[in-house]
Amino acid sequence: MKFAACADQISSIDNCQSIIKTNHRNLMSRSTVSLQRSNPTIGCAMSSTRQRLQIHLRRYWKIELLNVFLLPTVASYLVVFVFKNQFTLALAVSLVATAWLLVIGTIALRMMQMRLDGELRYEEYWLPKLHYAQLPSLLLILVSNLLTLREAYHVFPTLLAAQYVASGFTLLATLEYINYYHRQLQHFDNAADFRRLLTGHGFRQSHLARSLANWRKHRLERARIGG
Repeated sequence: MKFAACADQISSIDNCQSIIKTNHRNLMSRSTVSLQRSNPTIGCAMSSTRQRLQIHLRRYWKIELLNVFLLPTVASYLVVFVFKNQFTLALAVSLVATAWLLVIGTIALRMMQMRLDGELRYEEYWLPKLHYAQLPSLLLILVSNLLTLREAYHVFPTLLAAQYVASGFTLLATLEYINYYHRQLQHFDNAADFRRLLTGHGFRQSHLARSLANWRKHRLERARIGG
């Protein structure tokens, strides 16, 4: 009975905390709207910032999508036709890993843009898929690193262009994985993020990582309710 009473009290506390958080968010939302109405300058500034971000994301996800095809094509052409190197397995896997992570980046950026546009169905559709794509992405990067190191070890010290390109693309795929699934590494294209980095606050959690954390939390809550 005591355990049941404690469980009820904990449940009541959790419910109260949830209600308080919800009310706080609603209050902040109403306060923001009221502030925008009372001060048109602030409202215009917020609207202008939102529009600039929308334009930036709309352009950026298209560039990311272009790189899915452009980077592997250019790299393959340089290695095979310019430097006359053999197209190795390590190079192939590094290009596939990079293209795969660029596709994930394209979806993540497009998802952010659609969210700003008020279209949440795109996020609802892609978040579960990005969740299940995380482990294969990590495994693909690990395989790419192992193959690149193994190949470099066998030809060392006479490294050729194929090994350098494979190493570069393996590193790029690794950084893309961290940038989207963990910490935002890319700060040069946003003045506010760059200033934050210079002030010593470090790399903040990426937008996709935060979205996936919320999605996983809600999935666990639904599973507990359903169980």
